[in-house]
Amino acid sequence: MDINAASLGDLNTTYSAAFRKGLDIAPTNLSAPFTMEVPSQGPVNKYPFLGAFRGFREWVGPRIFNQLQSYSYVIENKLWEDGFEMNRVEIEDDQVGLYSTIAQELGVEAQKQRDQVIFDLIINGGTTVCYDGQPFFDTAHPVGTTTFSNDLGGAAEAWYLFDASRTVKPLIFQNRLPPEFTAKTSSNDESVFLEDIFRWGARIRNNAGFGIPQTAVRSNEPLTEATYLAAKAAMRSFPNDEGKPMGNRPTVLVVGASNVDVALKLFSQTLVGGGDSNYLKFQGINIVEADRFLP
Repeated sequence: MDINAASLGDLNTTYSAAFRKGLDIAPTNLSAPFTMEVPSQGPVNKYPFLGAFRGFREWVGPRIFNQLQSYSYVIENKLWEDGFEMNRVEIEDDQVGLYSTIAQELGVEAQKQRDQVIFDLIINGGTTVCYDGQPFFDTAHPVGTTTFSNDLGGAAEAWYLFDASRTVKPLIFQNRLPPEFTAKTSSNDESVFLEDIFRWGARIRNNAGFGIPQTAVRSNEPLTEATYLAAKAAMRSFPNDEGKPMGNRPTVLVVGASNVDVALKLFSQTLVGGGDSNYLKFQGINIVEADRFLP
């Protein structure tokens, strides 16, 4: 290939199209069922409304307003990048086809980045704090005059129950800027002039954070009917600021590689031992197979 402005323009167009194709063919966002997407216009977003879920009360005397500013949970946007480079002689020798595949894969990874940041947060939920100052999965979340535990312990691989039926989901995806593809192929670019190297890269700005801990349970017990029912019962008992049960019910079960088959068997079978109907199948549970991100 002759290296000139026109040929480099065509090459950049080809790689940009491959990148966009990667975005389009990437797997659907696994985290979408239990994640609230929030647009962002600056370096951070504040979430003062978290925790203000007390429910309606009888109107006796003056109204009692929720103090939204009593919580100061902040999610700071982060900058993410990935890219590839190609030596000029490889372009001159028409070794460009392989790099179209790399550009497309870069688009796939850019689309998957949303799930990656969400599931990384879930994995670290036992140490990363949420709006109440406690780790999201914790044995002593303060609420009103009491505490509750959404970390059920155990020594097996973790699985997670989420109530995604509320407006505020268990996880928050904060979207500042979508994936952007950029080429550095001008003869004036330093890498081209000094190193004879052409570069292409993508950047994304976003981050993730936690919603309401009462809408989530983590268990490291082996996944069985009994441990699922125990996690469900715990979630339904979680209180609001007034000490009353919030009435949360699990709608999503998130499992990693070691629990995928177990979960499908528990919730997909029509009949169980003895020919009885499997009532777990009718629990309305959406199973998220997150084996690409969880153990």
